[in-house]
Amino acid sequence: MEFSAVSSALKTIGELTQEVMSLWGVDEQVQGLANELRWMQSFLKVADARRVDHEVIRTSVVEIRELAYDAEDAIETFSLKVASKRKDGFSNCIKRSDCFLKEGCLLHQIKSEIEKITVRIKELTRQLKTYDVSKLGADGIGPSSSTERRESRRSYPHVMDDNIVGLDKDIKKLVSVLVNEGSECRVLSICGMGVWEDILSDRTILSEADKKMKVENLAEKLSSFLEKNKCLVILDDIWNTEAWDSLKPAFSARETRSKILLTSRNKEIVSHADRKGFLYELQCLNYEQSWELFQKIAFPPTNSLEDYEIPVDRLIQLWVAEGIVSSKLEEGDEGQIEEDVAERYLMEFVERCMIQVRERDVATLKMRSFQMHDLMRDVCLSKAKQEKFLYIANQSNACQLATSGRVRRVSVHKLFPIQCIKSPCLRSLLFFDAFLPDEELEKILLLTMLRYYYNHEDEFFNPLVWKYMFNNFNFLRVLDYERGGVAGGKLPNNIGKLIHLRFLRLKDLNFWCSKLPSSLGNLRCLQTLDLRIIGKWSNSIHVPNVIWRMEKLRHLYLPNKCSRKTKLKLGTLRNLQTLVNFNTKNCI
Repeated sequence: MEFSAVSSALKTIGELTQEVMSLWGVDEQVQGLANELRWMQSFLKVADARRVDHEVIRTSVVEIRELAYDAEDAIETFSLKVASKRKDGFSNCIKRSDCFLKEGCLLHQIKSEIEKITVRIKELTRQLKTYDVSKLGADGIGPSSSTERRESRRSYPHVMDDNIVGLDKDIKKLVSVLVNEGSECRVLSICGMGVWEDILSDRTILSEADKKMKVENLAEKLSSFLEKNKCLVILDDIWNTEAWDSLKPAFSARETRSKILLTSRNKEIVSHADRKGFLYELQCLNYEQSWELFQKIAFPPTNSLEDYEIPVDRLIQLWVAEGIVSSKLEEGDEGQIEEDVAERYLMEFVERCMIQVRERDVATLKMRSFQMHDLMRDVCLSKAKQEKFLYIANQSNACQLATSGRVRRVSVHKLFPIQCIKSPCLRSLLFFDAFLPDEELEKILLLTMLRYYYNHEDEFFNPLVWKYMFNNFNFLRVLDYERGGVAGGKLPNNIGKLIHLRFLRLKDLNFWCSKLPSSLGNLRCLQTLDLRIIGKWSNSIHVPNVIWRMEKLRHLYLPNKCSRKTKLKLGTLRNLQTLVNFNTKNCI
């Protein structure tokens, strides 16, 4: 379920309430909005816990996410443009008397926007309240978080594991006992750690009538079926004797040719289940078998993997910037920051073989990069398309993007006219191609030279990409350039308009001017800032002393070489976790 968008909006409202004692005329609207969002959050949690898979709920998830995003944008705009300037009280108001009219208009606009969003949320809430999730889902309470984690590690019969070594003799031994009809042994047990996987996970064999039966009646029906038929029942990962006792009534048939194969880490279960039962303990692999298994896991064939390696640090920073991960988690995880939570998610993906580690840190052995299997990538893209989470743009579908309306995230894989993005509520823009590929650079070079003579110096060799972006994507939170490239005369001053930015990566962008604008200081929400740009005429980059304003900054990548005039004050950055290319000569 889409918890992250709602949680992020509630977090923004909470921070605003803490920062400003009086919300200057919008307190009633903001609190009403927060209450509606909390109800939606509770509804989604109950629906998710009960595994509700209903068409109305599925289609509502996208709308809930959109409403949460709109709410967060409106509240944050108020915080950045009005509330933060009024915190200093009456004395500050006198100094800014000329701004009252402008702020009054902005306050009225934001108040009206919040009221509209609240009306939309109330209407959706009214519709959702007509659906009782307790009836749409399974009977009883939802599974605990530990149960969910066990379920998430369940294997499936159609997913084949090629990393099986040294089990040939084990399999032959077990098969010989299973097919021996003269044996009195009814229960066979395999005891070991994490080797045998569940091969019977399809629960669709139950009819709708069976699903509605009481447990006692269902157990009686299964016992009768096993008495009349010859079956092999496989029970995977029986943890304790209590678990077996709860299942035993279903296997109480006395006269039966059926047999039960169970796996467990507890040898006591074997004698408890059947005193005449057969126990097979898995043995450790020998040296040759261990080496063979290591090679299969460590050096798998790469022809079925995407070539692109995903850097872990950058992905985690993007997740945090988007509000996808939260520091508030289930009991036992207190004190973890967002980056720790995100890293834990990635490790779970590795354990489930959803991603494959490509590089680890030599000292800490932490994952530095990974690759995604092509099938898993297809699944992710399909899900993203279904929930309208992401739009992948290139030259072939640029026209389609122009008519797509409200697009929140765009991933540009090949340069295309950015003017095709018509969504003013865009939150993330990621470029995986060079800013201006060589073939495009040749086309615009002549036009660029002419512009030098007819336009202001600030516009010299500044592609229209920048101007369009700064004027139309006011709610942008993520701006990431993957491959750098020639990006114009200099980084425009108007970048300071993107006040909602959390993630800004300009690495390897090539500018003629090696001086960064002081308007970067307006980006006070930044969490990740990468300034490793390239100067066309100078290797030394001048960074203005404005970074100290970015008190939420967590990861700072300074240019490879700062100019002698660069003097930075960084003492206010109390949340800083990463600092790259810092030189004490540039410190105040």
